[in-house]
Parts: sequence; C-alpha cells; structure tokens
Amino acid sequence: MSIRLASKQANRSTFKYKIGAALVKGSSILGVGHNEVNRYTKQWKQRWPGSLHAEESAILMALKKSGHAAIIGSTLYVSRITPSGELALAKPCSNCQAILKAFQIKDVHYTTPTGVEVMECR
Repeated sequence: MSIRLASKQANRSTFKYKIGAALVKGSSILGVGHNEVNRYTKQWKQRWPGSLHAEESAILMALKKSGHAAIIGSTLYVSRITPSGELALAKPCSNCQAILKAFQIKDVHYTTPTGVEVMECR
C-alpha cells in the first residue's frame, strides 16, 4: 500500500526520473514527497542545491506536520517510475541514507525493476 502511495507521489514529479516517497509509522502517513526544485536550499546542504530529493521532501513534510519525535522509528517507502511507467531502482543515494540515519528512520522499502527491496537505516 505505501509503495503505491510513493508511486503516486512519483507521478507528480516533473523531472525525467520520477521519484516519490512516503514516510509511515504504524498506520499513520507522516509525510509524502517527490523530487522537485529545491525551495529549502538554506536548510539542507547537499551536492545539488537545485533539487530536493523525494526522501527529503517527505521528511520536511513530516517535520512540519508532526515534529522530529514522531519520525523516529518510522518507515520510508520510495518508488521510481520510468517514462514508460515501469518501476525502477529507487535506492536512496548516500546523502539521503545519511539523512535517514540521522532522523533515526528504521528502514526504507524501495522499488527495483523486479520488485521491492528493504534496507535497514540504523
């Protein structure tokens, strides 16, 4: 279900590589996001300040909505959609992995061309 939510977010992206994310804890959706033009360049120090990764976007929404404490122990779902509508590899980059670890997100489920993989973030 949450991979589907991440895929819906991915389809909202205007980028060539459409990536979406959903941050979930229990049955609560804490935040969702997709890759987009970065409006938060002063808050995040990243290699490409012109874009905001889907993972970062979902975390920012969760922080605004619920605060940092609610994010601890949550699960992130990430989906990448190709131009032909197929699922593709959506494993978070090393910068996003560091952010997930810093926010104490438990694990991330991400799409691959053959299904979904799970990675522990601790």
